[in-house]
Amino acid sequence: MKSHITKKPSSSGEDTIKKYLQEVRWQMEHGQVDAALQNCLLAEDIAVALKRKDLLCRVYCSKAKVYMSLNNYEANIEHCNLALTIAKELDNKELWYLTYDSYAALYYTLGQFDTALHYVQLSYPIKQELQNIDGIIEATLFMSAINAAMNNFTVSIQFAKDAFTIAQSHPYPHQHREVSIYIYLANLFAQIGDHESALYYNTMVLGYTDLTLRQKDRLYANLSEIYLLNKEYRKAIHYAQKAIDLETTHKLTWNQIVRKGAAVAHSYLGHYKKSMAIAKELLSWAKKSNADADFCLAYGCLEEIHTFRKEYKEALHFAKLLWSKTQFRLASENLDSINRTTTLHKVRAIQYHMEVEQIKAEQTKKKITLLEKELTTQALTLAQKNEMLLKLRTQTASTMASIKSPKQRLVVEQIQNELQHLLSVDTAWKEFEQRFVHIHSDFSERLNLQFPNLSETEQRICALIKIGLTNKDLASVLCLEVSTVEIYRVNIRKKMKLSKDQNLTTYIHTL
Repeated sequence: MKSHITKKPSSSGEDTIKKYLQEVRWQMEHGQVDAALQNCLLAEDIAVALKRKDLLCRVYCSKAKVYMSLNNYEANIEHCNLALTIAKELDNKELWYLTYDSYAALYYTLGQFDTALHYVQLSYPIKQELQNIDGIIEATLFMSAINAAMNNFTVSIQFAKDAFTIAQSHPYPHQHREVSIYIYLANLFAQIGDHESALYYNTMVLGYTDLTLRQKDRLYANLSEIYLLNKEYRKAIHYAQKAIDLETTHKLTWNQIVRKGAAVAHSYLGHYKKSMAIAKELLSWAKKSNADADFCLAYGCLEEIHTFRKEYKEALHFAKLLWSKTQFRLASENLDSINRTTTLHKVRAIQYHMEVEQIKAEQTKKKITLLEKELTTQALTLAQKNEMLLKLRTQTASTMASIKSPKQRLVVEQIQNELQHLLSVDTAWKEFEQRFVHIHSDFSERLNLQFPNLSETEQRICALIKIGLTNKDLASVLCLEVSTVEIYRVNIRKKMKLSKDQNLTTYIHTL
């Protein structure tokens, strides 16, 4: 099948990313996993270039699903964690539930159904709050699937019926949601052997128009299987053939189970030539795919047909092949189970490490916030002190004019010298600068590296802007006039080559 990839997107960056992610969903449905990963990487490059973390989070969630299809669970959990970090940073509710859904899918695949259910239950109320009907239905059906996997079929069926009720109360222009839920319910009842209910829900789907190709394919396959179990072989063959014709015409996924059912139905009706032709087709497919499950299906089908024809020698031959392949398959499944358990431990270790690092980061952030508050308080206290000292110096200067005694004038001059010493920026700045560098060492390094032509006073102004001081406070701390501070700010903008649209304070906070 031709790969479904856009080569040269022409729309805006955000629209292009959305288009790529839509294609990823299509490719995943049609088994084009490598092409899906390529589109994810293209979308990721654009999101990084745009500096859009919200879009990057969506890309990470899509990449996580692709890696899960490739059984690369370590890459999967890595991208789940990256998405979670962004969701927390932006505190975006939609990103929260997308990330929770990614975790739920991972743990469901690893057979950790309780953990998967936990994440679905975290995402469900967010979807309700956002009134995301599709998301609510999807979450409800996921809870149904998880309960079915845990053999809680009564609960599973109730969740599926709840999903159908929600779909009916919020009708779409098309009926695809209701149809999909009906087919899902039919499969649930088939799993517990309630063929009458399964047939009822599949028959209900026949009454709908505008079915998608995949819905028709699933419907015909389900009806063929149910009629085979009910020993209505002609109907079973009829719907099996409809499914096969649909798959052949539209190049849908090859369904071996439908073909085996058709072969068995033909055998019951004595159509051995047709049943043998289908069985050989299954064997040819197994040789092509080289999958143990496909070989087991083909050998089992051939063994049944030869038994029908009372060709016991041939039946025994295929029975032995089936037994041998089944043993090998069981060994492979045991190995897969061990690998899944190992992967689960790795996933949990990665997640535990991430949680520890996150706790450390939060603690560091709280500590820095506290230190920044103390630093700002220190700067404001220094500003208030300088304001008071300036007033005293002004008052002593005015008093000096009225003092005639040389001794008294000498005392006032000593006081003025002491006030000037206390107002010395260099003296007061040292302690502040030490604390600032301790908290914002990276800022000081980047400022000096990117703008080495800034004067010492300009560097100090940048530092005080970084902690949020106003021009008035800046002037008080540095013992300058407010107008002088404004001139310094203009000079700093020129040296940083900022455009008219760029705000100096905002820019300094990004350094």
